[in-house]
Amino acid sequence: MRVLVADDHPLFRDALARLVARVFRQAAVMEADSYDAVLRRLDADPDFDLLLVDLRMPGGNSHEMLRRLHLRHPQVPIVVVSGAEHAWEARRALQAGAVGFISKSVPEPQMRASLERIIAGEAPLQEPASPAMPAAAGGAPAHAGGTELTPRQQQVLELICAGKSNKLIARRLGLSVGTVKLHVCAVLQALEVESRTQAVVKAHALGHAPPPAD
Repeated sequence: MRVLVADDHPLFRDALARLVARVFRQAAVMEADSYDAVLRRLDADPDFDLLLVDLRMPGGNSHEMLRRLHLRHPQVPIVVVSGAEHAWEARRALQAGAVGFISKSVPEPQMRASLERIIAGEAPLQEPASPAMPAAAGGAPAHAGGTELTPRQQQVLELICAGKSNKLIARRLGLSVGTVKLHVCAVLQALEVESRTQAVVKAHALGHAPPPAD
C-alpha cells in the first residue's frame, strides 16, 4: 500500500505520516507540502492507493484543487484531513471528489479508527458535536436527489442498489476492490448513512435512477 500525506504544516504532516505508518504497517508513506507538490508527485508516479490531503494548502483554491486532483488522477482515492470548522466545507470536499473527510480536531484514537474504517469501506467515525462533519445518519442531505455525489460515486451507488458486491463493482467499473471500498465510504458519508442497506433505502427515497441492468 502506498499513501501520500499532504499538509503544509510540517509538524502535523509528520504526525499524520507516523500515524498512517502505525495503522498500515506495510504502507510506504510519502509526503508533500502543497497542491503543486501533490500534482508533481502524482504526475510523475500516479500509483498511490490513498491521498490524505489538507483542505487549505498553498497552490490554489482548496475545493477547485481537489476537483482538479480528482479529475486528473481519478484512480487515486482522496481523503481530506482538515481543520475546517463548517459542515458545508466537508460536503463541498465530497462533491469535489474526496471519498472521506476527517477533522483534525478529533483525538488520535478516533483518527486512527476513522482511517481503518475508510480503508474497510465504511464511513469515518463522527464527533456528534463536530461542526466540520455532515449530520448524523438520518439527517437531510445537502442536495435533494443525490447531486452531492460525483459521477463515479453515483455509479457505485447504482451498483450497490443492484446488490453487487465490492468485487463485482470493481470488475464492472475496472477498479481495484480497495478503491471501490473507498468510493463506498464516500457514498455512505455523502448520503449521511452508516450501512449499504441504509444507502439503498435513502437512494430510493431520493428518487435515484434504477440500477443498470446486467
